[in-house]
Formats: sequence, C-alpha cells, structure tokens
Amino acid sequence: MWQEAKVEIEALQDLEALEKRLGGRIMDVRHLNDREALVTYAPVVNDSWFVEVWGGEAVLYVIDENGFIVPFTEKYEVDPTATRPVVERVLQDYGVSAEDTGQYYPITAEAEAAFQALLQQAKKKRRPFARR
Repeated sequence: MWQEAKVEIEALQDLEALEKRLGGRIMDVRHLNDREALVTYAPVVNDSWFVEVWGGEAVLYVIDENGFIVPFTEKYEVDPTATRPVVERVLQDYGVSAEDTGQYYPITAEAEAAFQALLQQAKKKRRPFARR
C-alpha cells in the first residue's frame, strides 16, 4: 500500500505536481542529502472523494461535477450513519484516527468498494435552484 520514491529536493517545491507525478498523496519526507529526499506516499484509488478529519470529527466529502467540495450528506439523501463504514475504512487504511487532522483519499480497493456500495443506497438530492 505505502510506496517510496527518491526525488530531487527541488521537486518538493511543488508538492501538487509531485503527487500528480507519483499518483498518490505524500505522507512523509526524509532528506537523504543536499540533493535528494525519500518520500513515502499512498497511491490514490479515486480522487473524487475523501475523508476530512478536523477537530476530532471525520466527514466524508465528494468533489461534485463543478469541482466543488461538498459533504456527502449534503449532496445525497442517505442516513448520516451510512457513511461511517467508508470513513472507518479510509482511516484504517491510513492507520489514523479521528484525532489525526488531515484529508485522506481512498488508497485501497476496499475503501473504493465501500464508497461504491454507499452510492448504491444513496439518492442524489435535488438542488432547490435546479431547473425542472
């Protein structure tokens, strides 16, 4: 699940580009010398959803068709507790808890399967300003 790669120190100046090149989220960086670093990263299975942990609370978010980040329960009609298995799976995959602030994208097929199962039982909410 976790992977490592040696990178030039300069590559750390643009973490977004480096993560895109690696195909995952960087979790740790160790400087090896003046020119190289060893990065530990988690390959991301799907970047259209993630779990955000803040203030001891873990919430499932989706990135909608317009690129907006929206809590899952605001976009879909579903029992609020239905997101719990997805959230727990993602946190377990990273080895973190609801006390570890951060954004955690799915890094295993099991997390993606749990999310897809949640989508199957969810109904997309109508926006109040949508055309009929």
